[in-house]
Amino acid sequence: MGKTSRDLKIGIIDVSNAPPGTTLERGIRWLERRKIDYRLSPTLMLDEQCSPLFCQIDRKIEAFMEMLLDESINVMLPAAGDYGCAAFVHALDKHLNTITDRAGFAGAVCSKVFVVFSDTTALLLYLMRFGARGFYGRNLSIDAGDSSGVNLVLDWLAKKQCCSHYHVESCSPGEAKGHILGGDWRVLSTMVSTQLCCPIDGSILFIDNGGGKAWYGNETVFRLLEDIHRMTEGKEIRGLLVGEIKPQVSSEDLLLSLDMFDFYLSKLNISGPVTLSVPVGHKQLFGLMPLGFDTDIKLSDDSMLSLAWEW
Repeated sequence: MGKTSRDLKIGIIDVSNAPPGTTLERGIRWLERRKIDYRLSPTLMLDEQCSPLFCQIDRKIEAFMEMLLDESINVMLPAAGDYGCAAFVHALDKHLNTITDRAGFAGAVCSKVFVVFSDTTALLLYLMRFGARGFYGRNLSIDAGDSSGVNLVLDWLAKKQCCSHYHVESCSPGEAKGHILGGDWRVLSTMVSTQLCCPIDGSILFIDNGGGKAWYGNETVFRLLEDIHRMTEGKEIRGLLVGEIKPQVSSEDLLLSLDMFDFYLSKLNISGPVTLSVPVGHKQLFGLMPLGFDTDIKLSDDSMLSLAWEW
């Protein structure tokens, strides 16, 4: 008999600024009520006042490596998606330059599933250089108030084969196969310009508008489209999946925004489907996007986006 979600174990990792103590404590209680096995990074232990014990980044790296090499852990889940992860990734890269068993590190990375959100996008973009796979859309502080995220990941991991379907706004129907890469827009835009990010050439690009906000007017749309054009110039992109669009603007501005999107789309080298309003990200917390898996995507004429992947 195969594994069930109850047989799996979550490692709660500290790769960005820790959440407020009450949020962290609530998330841990949430796991315990659902009888989900977990290991908490020692850098996240709470003091008597329920405040996280903030640690130096080298101690965070040490704790991360310990949990990465723990074979009993199946899923690595950040305690929070918050600023500080970029500094962690930079320090992790420097640490890897000091170790000799890089193959062992890559093997440990490939044996885990990483769940990231918002600023912790940087962690998975970096680890995908070593073959990492995971999901975008969750962290412990979110799931403390919503049971769907972690449960979905554990169920999918237990089944080893899964799919998801979303109703979206279709710009260009079609099919594609490959690795989906991406996450928070601003983190992705910054990482792509560094040597820390995995290559995006030949990928299916996913972009969460980020920052807890939907699009606000044509200026924001313009900046996003300029960024997409800059990131993908000279590269083959097999598909483009963009997060929710619910502008706080007039219907005329919305039409202009969509016209701008069509104009930029004609300048990009995208061989597969293009869609807007994918319900994954800061404004739609119930969705999850698979990243790094061999994924088949299909965008139908009736604006249904289907994703299917195997582990």
